[in-house]
Amino acid sequence: MTSFSPSFCRLLEKAKKASLSLAPGCCSAPSNIALIKYWGKESGNHQIPLNSSLSFTLGGFRSHTTVRPEDSSRFFLNGAPAQLPARMQATLDELFRYLGQQTPLRIESVNTFPTACGIASSASGGAALIGALSDALHLSDLFSEGEHTLWLTEGARLLSGSATRSVVSSAFVVWERLPGRQETQTYAIKAHEEFQRLAHGVVMIDPRPKAISSSQGHQGAATSPFFSLRDAAIPFLLENVQKALLGGDWPTLMMCTEHDAFALHAIMQTMQPPVCYLSKMTTIFLAAFITKRHQHRLRALWTIDAGPNIHLLCPQQDVQALKDILQMMACDLRTSITVFFNNASDFIAIGADRVAALPDTPIQHITFTPT
Repeated sequence: MTSFSPSFCRLLEKAKKASLSLAPGCCSAPSNIALIKYWGKESGNHQIPLNSSLSFTLGGFRSHTTVRPEDSSRFFLNGAPAQLPARMQATLDELFRYLGQQTPLRIESVNTFPTACGIASSASGGAALIGALSDALHLSDLFSEGEHTLWLTEGARLLSGSATRSVVSSAFVVWERLPGRQETQTYAIKAHEEFQRLAHGVVMIDPRPKAISSSQGHQGAATSPFFSLRDAAIPFLLENVQKALLGGDWPTLMMCTEHDAFALHAIMQTMQPPVCYLSKMTTIFLAAFITKRHQHRLRALWTIDAGPNIHLLCPQQDVQALKDILQMMACDLRTSITVFFNNASDFIAIGADRVAALPDTPIQHITFTPT
């Protein structure tokens, strides 16, 4: 049984009838950070999340991917030979069988940020790969705009669940679960002008790849005694975050985002087998940051994915105040704090010309040291 949804199969049938030839292709796609996260997937190979989610697009944290036909399939990650993730390989194999092609591919992918440490490199990587295939097959010439969007969202989802949120050209994106169906819906949502370009940075607690992948962690989600409680709260959180984004309501956005991050990690630590992605330094930093933020009435929120590294978001006009607090924390904690600041708001770029037009320095590294 195919893992493709009926709507995606119709696109593949159209592409197959067109007898497309594969040329070199390229794409650059951003990562994203979920403010309301998904954790857990339905059984089977359809990549259906157990709950809907909402994310903020990280324009400077990107994967640049090229594909081209070769005599044998090879994958290079950040310049070194690597094993293509099993899900990506299986999806590509099925996709090309469906298209009636057996073309070996050379795939090269480079990330502008550390890989597999909780900054969603699988999201940007999956999005960039499906975009590069679109470029290689010239699908924008074959498909209507709506069909091409469906190719990107459905194809990216099958490569990596959260990748579907990285192919939508919007600051904020919803990935909606459709109960009882073998597909999902991914779409942009509107936000107040002040929230369109929130400042973003990642506190780099540990850049090394995490010991347990997100895919492994998803498997035990429903075994947590807190899973059903969080699941019941998701519709409320999604509704309130969207209202907060539209109305410029920072306190509600902060409350809902941080509530869900706490709830997510409670599930991770109480499922079977339990997983703890948080390090000692993660918890020390968070406690200090929350205290300093309240003392100085700073508009800044934090969230964490499946990893030890902490994402910070604040309005652009509050960036200097955030940096001042990080410097104070470095002195108080007597340790250096390294932050990767996102300096770009670009979305997915498909094709060589669009990729070449992206900014050269999308990330700024700042280390705050005790003085």
